[in-house]
Amino acid sequence: SEIRLLEPDAGMIEVAKSKLAMHNNVTYHARPLEGFDPPEQADLIVCVHAIYAMPDQKERLRDLRRLLRPGGWLYLVDLGRHMDVADWRSYLFSHLKEELGLVRALRVFWQGREIAKKNAAILKAQKQGAYWTHTEAEMAAEVTAAGFEIYRQQSVYRGYSDLLMLAAGTRRVADVAFGLAMRDYGFEDHKSAPKPRKGSVEVMCSKPDDAREEAAPLMAVAEGAFMTRDLTNAPANILTTTSFAERLAEMESLGLKVEVLDEEELASLGMRTLLSVGQGSDSPSKVVVMRWDGGAEGNAPLALVGKGVVFDTGGISLKPGAGMEDMTMDMGGAGVVSGVMRTLALRKAKA
Repeated sequence: SEIRLLEPDAGMIEVAKSKLAMHNNVTYHARPLEGFDPPEQADLIVCVHAIYAMPDQKERLRDLRRLLRPGGWLYLVDLGRHMDVADWRSYLFSHLKEELGLVRALRVFWQGREIAKKNAAILKAQKQGAYWTHTEAEMAAEVTAAGFEIYRQQSVYRGYSDLLMLAAGTRRVADVAFGLAMRDYGFEDHKSAPKPRKGSVEVMCSKPDDAREEAAPLMAVAEGAFMTRDLTNAPANILTTTSFAERLAEMESLGLKVEVLDEEELASLGMRTLLSVGQGSDSPSKVVVMRWDGGAEGNAPLALVGKGVVFDTGGISLKPGAGMEDMTMDMGGAGVVSGVMRTLALRKAKA
């Protein structure tokens, strides 16, 4: 394989050469972009903090015309500048189509909800010796969003079903994986022919064990979110109060303590208002109590309470028919609590 690194900054070229010299299985070339005449055109060009940061952007597009084989792919990656993404994307691709006929360009844009502040803030930070002006949470959110976008674009990967992700380090691998996982969700339990699943995602990085360890807590969050989504998407004739309680009781296998209170126990506790609401259904009223004891002894408990009315028929004669199917989500509060408890158990939370 041959990879060509084109960099307008001479200092960065020297840094790149020293780093690339450590690899012996791929041929690398590092040289300035201006005046570069490639021996052959490329199938893929990856632009990182590239075109719009340079002067004479149209000239850079003409460079792309020389460098990119017709029908080739352009991958845009940016995590640091501030600009109007919609305007830039429109400008860029209109010129690419005009000059190159790139109707199949891979339009992955990691810019948008900016992790960096405006240019003025960046310049000020640079003068103070720091480049990034974002917080850790902002960075994680943006990289997770990048995972969303990568997954969404799989449909145009030239028909390939698998995805190989190369990571220079492990610090953000977990965030990208989290974004991919969250975007992968689909509720297909009751479809006669579920859509075929997209292929696997393989991550190559220098410390796979560390990456796996860092990703585990986020994958637990994804599992909890999926449980909440499954519960709120389930129709009321499937997710009855009994089946809801049974699903929660199954989480005892994760280490949760689960207690299901039936109508007789609810009456003895004086929960008559809850029981009166349940009289409108043949499905018996239940209250489920879940406990996760992961905190230190003596710590004050944290209680989460969610309403679990699986379908609200109250005042149904007064409610308009439009949107009535959404009443299956009236148990969303209990669904969220269920997902949180699943996540806590999977993460073995110290809480």
